[in-house]
Amino acid sequence: PKNGVFHPKIFLFLSKNRKNTSLLIGSANLTMTGFTKNAEMVTKFIFNDNAQNNNFVTIRDFFESLINDGYLLETQVIRILKNAFSYLPNKLNDGENSSCIVIHNMKTAIIPEVIEKIKNEKFSSVTLVAPFFSNDSGLIERINSKLHIGKNRIALQKNHHNLTNAQSYIDYFSRKKIVFEFNEVEFAKDESRIIHSKILHFEGPKEFLLMGSPNMTRNALLMNASQGNIECSVFFMEIQAGTLIRGIDLIATANFEDLINSGREIETNDDEICILKIFSADFDDFSRRLVVITEPLTQHADVHVQMEDGDLSINNDFSLATGKIIIEKIPKGNPLEVIISCDGKNGR
Repeated sequence: PKNGVFHPKIFLFLSKNRKNTSLLIGSANLTMTGFTKNAEMVTKFIFNDNAQNNNFVTIRDFFESLINDGYLLETQVIRILKNAFSYLPNKLNDGENSSCIVIHNMKTAIIPEVIEKIKNEKFSSVTLVAPFFSNDSGLIERINSKLHIGKNRIALQKNHHNLTNAQSYIDYFSRKKIVFEFNEVEFAKDESRIIHSKILHFEGPKEFLLMGSPNMTRNALLMNASQGNIECSVFFMEIQAGTLIRGIDLIATANFEDLINSGREIETNDDEICILKIFSADFDDFSRRLVVITEPLTQHADVHVQMEDGDLSINNDFSLATGKIIIEKIPKGNPLEVIISCDGKNGR
């Protein structure tokens, strides 16, 4: 993306023998903490001859847009995705009426699409849960200007959020005379878990819930892929929505300043983030050759390679004029992480 980050968390499992396709979409990154320690929310869909699902058409459209709009440059990745299309339907089933739909932002921002689906409903409250919020209140303003909402809840996990200055939110709520709360949030089954889930819950006579990769920021929810991040989410309607939020405990606090002050700059605000774009990283175990493709930059880059066993690091000074870094003859072991710094930008 030109102005944001590639942020979806999508796992697609294809079985030719079993003629079965599984799709998982959520908040979990492909990391050990994401799959074992954090409090994450992930939705699983199944597609086969006996279980049709229009969300597989949507996810195919997402991958096709990544290719057709030039977001993917690695030919091997493109080839793998195109091969996967043979397992996915390409036509919507007009008779299907799902209470759980996939929404991405390749063409249209996510929040306007959500608002369009629920604009005629009235809600007693809306609750926003995420580790990252924009410092400005633009997202909450858009939601409240388009929907009938009685109370706004901003839910933060103590010591694990970035909203260190909530004055913009407080000023907006006060100016518009909107009832609001700042709640402390915990994972119901284990309060020690870090909440990495991103949840937008609308509660009223009918309940609706958005979950997935988008944090509560402008780039994630108010922009499409050409303007901000690339994101993918799942929208639950009515029956299922209310049950999912039960795994999260909201704790009312009289002094929300302590909760806000517990935040820290764990991630740069997405409107100010300065990311060095890395398009691919390929390591050939036979030749021991590492090739990283980045955006071209005129300045020289500092490159740090951390090896799998943690015992060896390689530091080199490279030119990024061509957008290509080549390291020959990597010593024994596998590269675990490549960190690149250049002209005030950082990529990993």
